[in-house]
Amino acid sequence: MTADNTTYFVWTDSYDADGDSFTYTLQVDDSPDFGSILVEKTGLTNSEYTLLEPEALSNGFYYWRVYTVDPYSSNVSDTFQFELNPINAVAVAMSTNCTTG
Repeated sequence: MTADNTTYFVWTDSYDADGDSFTYTLQVDDSPDFGSILVEKTGLTNSEYTLLEPEALSNGFYYWRVYTVDPYSSNVSDTFQFELNPINAVAVAMSTNCTTG
């Protein structure tokens, strides 16, 4: 996170035991139940993503998770929380591990 609310997400690469190709889906919401997802990026092939304009979030608390999706299944990571606050403009990296079977 930076003072301009550019937010960088990074997670641990997944693997597929069957060798299937897979993608990631990143979800960000202001509620831990993800009832009204604010940002959803599908089809990601890298284990990182940066929110830029017009995706930038306002100051506040948020939750995020990542799905690993292959043609036959999907698995979701734990849910992580972060705060955007330009007074504490500190870069934050969070990671998660998500595998497909």
